[in-house]
Amino acid sequence: MTDVDSQRPGPRSRARGSLWMLLAALCFTGMGVLVKLALRRHGTLEVLFYRSLVAVLWFSPMLIVRGRDALATPHRRAHVERALAGLGSLALFYVAIGRMALGAATVLNYTSPLFMALLSALVLGDRLRPLAVAAVATGFAGVAVLVRPGFPQGGDLAPWAALASGFLAGVSALTVRRLGRLGEPAWRVVFYLALISALAAAAGIVATGGLRPLTVAGAALLAGVGVFDLGAQLAMTRAYREGDTLTVGSLSYLTVVFTSLAGIALWNELPSGLSWAAMGVIVVSGVVTGLASQ
Repeated sequence: MTDVDSQRPGPRSRARGSLWMLLAALCFTGMGVLVKLALRRHGTLEVLFYRSLVAVLWFSPMLIVRGRDALATPHRRAHVERALAGLGSLALFYVAIGRMALGAATVLNYTSPLFMALLSALVLGDRLRPLAVAAVATGFAGVAVLVRPGFPQGGDLAPWAALASGFLAGVSALTVRRLGRLGEPAWRVVFYLALISALAAAAGIVATGGLRPLTVAGAALLAGVGVFDLGAQLAMTRAYREGDTLTVGSLSYLTVVFTSLAGIALWNELPSGLSWAAMGVIVVSGVVTGLASQ
């Protein structure tokens, strides 16, 4: 997530922000579907590499025009920390997507606001309102139900991988907030994430010898992952820039709804009633935590 302007948007701007977040949710859903399909042909590191490569190529013309100075920053360590947390979050999320229901993996990844609230209090010293504390506690109660022993479609490890991806996403978001306070532009934060992720994934592929030949179908899936992810990031950034932060943040959970519906339609991934209830509790808790943390 990116820091946004502090000015209050007007009604038309709020509407545009909501539409941009709707587009972002659809793009994130498309990315999740294509990741699940791509993992049947390629390893996690390969999917991460090609996903990141698309973003690097997208930013390359701008960097050529602006020159090397565009990447100059005194905050390299913070960029590396953010990129590593983001890379770890994506890798674990992709592992979870490949081994469990898409909607359930997504909702566990979307525990990041709960973790971010805790980290903000522990690391940045922010005070949590009683409502936020209650929402975080309730959210983790929902998590406990969702990752209970015997969770279907993924054994015991996949849900924990998804939850760990949510934690690392919270760490990444916290670092993005810190970079925003230091005056770093959003595009530079996104670019360094893509560049470092591509290099790290490439190194892992070389070390494991895991690069597989590309077929036309495989290349289309991998390119689609990168395009949908980049589109989601750009649309989300635009949504937070133009829309109301609270409204846009709440609408981001449409991704959970869309991915759940996609999982049901494409793979018959129909959660149990208890799992639906736990997913609902997590989503509501995440929304309330965001509202109470403003």
